[in-house]
Amino acid sequence: MFPLKSFYETMEKSCSVYSQTRDELYSNALNMSPKIPQKSKLFLMTPDAILNLSGVVEFGRIVYLNLHGHCLRKVENLGECVNLKVLILSFNEINKMEGFGNLVRLER
Repeated sequence: MFPLKSFYETMEKSCSVYSQTRDELYSNALNMSPKIPQKSKLFLMTPDAILNLSGVVEFGRIVYLNLHGHCLRKVENLGECVNLKVLILSFNEINKMEGFGNLVRLER
């Protein structure tokens, strides 16, 4: 409830400052687009991109890799991620997947 309480208090203060009715302020607030940062589009899975997204410095240390929503069309270059257990590929445009033979620890 805290976010709603904060929202309500902000709107109440705004009513007196902007001389608008609550309904107008609520309507304006609800019609605002959300401030969600856009994810970078990866398109190609280069070894450098994989390391950068995983947050580790070497492929053997990658256990979890989240590639959700990066507009990937081809999944590749994962062969050196021998300790990878979780790979998230949802919301991509994948039409080709290769190089999964070495991923013997992959669970998800």
